[in-house]
Amino acid sequence: MSEKLYSGKAKDILKADNDNEAIIHFRNSLTAQNGKKKQELEGKGELNCRITELLFKYLSDNGVKSHYLKPVSKTDFLAKKVKIVPLEVVIRNIATGSIVKRFG
Repeated sequence: MSEKLYSGKAKDILKADNDNEAIIHFRNSLTAQNGKKKQELEGKGELNCRITELLFKYLSDNGVKSHYLKPVSKTDFLAKKVKIVPLEVVIRNIATGSIVKRFG
């Protein structure tokens, strides 16, 4: 595996051959309660990578540029190095928190 540049809850950013690119590696990690609970689920990294690739393909097909370049393996894709916007999106199957207070 390439040199790790960054590690998050579900993926790692790895050094690529080109200094202007990085490899995005999706792990099989599951976390809950802000990382207090941790498990591994076989195939999760592959599924997350495939979903991400489909989303970036959709964006590209509709004229939205991104950092995505191409798949590298079932769990990795090549991307341009970029400065990120520190934003996290959490999607749940049920409404929780402030949205319930506002909308019931």
